[in-house]
Amino acid sequence: MDVRLLNHLFRVLVGLMVPTLAGLWVLDAPLHNSTSPLGIVSFELCGWQDNCQDMLRRWSERERLGLMVLQGLDYLFLLLYPAVIAVALLRLLGREASRGLLPVVIGLAVLMGLADAVENYGLIRMVLEMRAHPFDVLASTAATLKFALLLFMLGWLLLLVGRALLARR
Repeated sequence: MDVRLLNHLFRVLVGLMVPTLAGLWVLDAPLHNSTSPLGIVSFELCGWQDNCQDMLRRWSERERLGLMVLQGLDYLFLLLYPAVIAVALLRLLGREASRGLLPVVIGLAVLMGLADAVENYGLIRMVLEMRAHPFDVLASTAATLKFALLLFMLGWLLLLVGRALLARR
């Protein structure tokens, strides 16, 4: 793998991801309340607590509109964050990436982005139809898969960073 290309790609992707993430945080702020203490994350996982309908009723029309804008921006973000993580992993894997790990890294990143897209679809349908069922379980299942893959990939990344730091000693 061309290290210079990966480094450049990483910088470009992070440069796009940071302002996108900032926009998501701004749009998420009004969604925090006693029913959804974690804002959008609470809504993503509401299917497991059976409180999606309560959230939809609690948010004002303006907050639901902001949620829809957030979901639109998240469709950009779901392309960026898996790519950033994948490029970072490939960079740290170095030669190991070309020994069979490249398809694993790419596959996990694509699966994470797809899970996020399915989750967004479920969330958008709940807001548009102002009803939770059947989209609540779809969204929460996809969100759970997304978060599991995210934790796995970030854990792998931390292990590789640790290995790289120890190798420098």
